[in-house]
Amino acid sequence: MENTLAQTQRRLSGIIDASPALIYACRYGGDWAATYVSGKVRQMLGYEVQECLEPGWWINAVHAEDREQVLGGLVGLDEKGHHVHEYRIACKDGQWRWVRDELVVLRDTQGRVGVLDQRCPHRGAPLSSGEVCGES
Repeated sequence: MENTLAQTQRRLSGIIDASPALIYACRYGGDWAATYVSGKVRQMLGYEVQECLEPGWWINAVHAEDREQVLGGLVGLDEKGHHVHEYRIACKDGQWRWVRDELVVLRDTQGRVGVLDQRCPHRGAPLSSGEVCGES
């Protein structure tokens, strides 16, 4: 049984890593801290997975001019079930990248809410690389 579970986990991890999307799960509300981030974050933003799991990483990486709008859009997400927003996020090298962040609310078997991100292209940019912009 454990061998089958380990095989399934490796297979799922391989599928997620092969995806052109940056996939993550996070706590619902509060600091929205990530609990899982796919390895695609290295390619898209230059960060290691462990860096992105640090408390406050995501909201601090969102451009200061975009934070209020981003957080405001998350209000009532559990009722809406889905939300799409676009914002600038800091790459590790100091550049800013526009992202289109599409969130889907998921519930576990006890009905608790979780969030899954399905990042997708912004303004036609390839999903695997995003769109690099200036300091705007």
